[in-house]
Amino acid sequence: MNTELIIVSGRSGAGKTIALSALEDCGYHSIDNLPLTLLPDLVDQLSAQATRKVAVCIDARNAAAALHNLDAVLRLLAEREINTRLLFLQCSNQVLIQRFSETRRKHPLSTRSKLSLQEALDAEIGLVEPLRDKAELHIDTSQLSVHDLRSQVQEFANAMPNQTALTIMSFGFKHGIPLNADYVFDVRCLPNPYWQAELRPHYGTEQPIIDFLANKPDVNEMIQDIERFCLRWLSKLASSNRAYLTVAIGCTGGHHRSVYVGEQLCKLLTPHWQHVRLQHREISHG
Repeated sequence: MNTELIIVSGRSGAGKTIALSALEDCGYHSIDNLPLTLLPDLVDQLSAQATRKVAVCIDARNAAAALHNLDAVLRLLAEREINTRLLFLQCSNQVLIQRFSETRRKHPLSTRSKLSLQEALDAEIGLVEPLRDKAELHIDTSQLSVHDLRSQVQEFANAMPNQTALTIMSFGFKHGIPLNADYVFDVRCLPNPYWQAELRPHYGTEQPIIDFLANKPDVNEMIQDIERFCLRWLSKLASSNRAYLTVAIGCTGGHHRSVYVGEQLCKLLTPHWQHVRLQHREISHG
């Protein structure tokens, strides 16, 4: 049985420690802040000890020169028949600044290079670019709870190879567009239940909103148009070795229209797609 290796990377403060912990709960031997050059030898040693599932965090704490050798390290791992997958956690600057302020921790590059927090965040983007470009899955943690992040990481760890997973995500534009979306559809032109006081407290998963939107011709036409687009084009994108695809549906607040459309789209696409996951970003986080 070949060794399975998951490399966790991403921006400082985006949740890499939580991801490693989630992988450890899935049976992975987890190691944080590993120098990239030591990775092949480490995996060999663990394999010799019958450790078949390994997770390591490699990020901007590595030297820049080491990170630029990523391709060579990955080729070496492939030659040794190590099944390697990369997971990248990203997050908006605004949220990262808030997190560093709340925890009162210094960014690693601030400590090493005496940069301001904003300068360190900007510099880090360039340093981790090789890892970001090779990642099989990008998770935007800007508005994810710890529970949801752990869940997505564990889904990634347990996913079957060579099977593209599709996520349908509803969101609110006023909270920002999801950074990991492959396609974004704007449904703010549809009738808005928010303007009816008795409907405002409900979500798009609840019957009062369903009843309001289900009988609106524009809503049904929008859903059908998005369905046709997805059925035609998503398979072509998946054929380019994409392990994960995200279709984001956005309305103003992310509670009503986008949720309802996402629910309906998930039902329509599930018969045509092997792995479909539904996520309501704003409902999950109030």
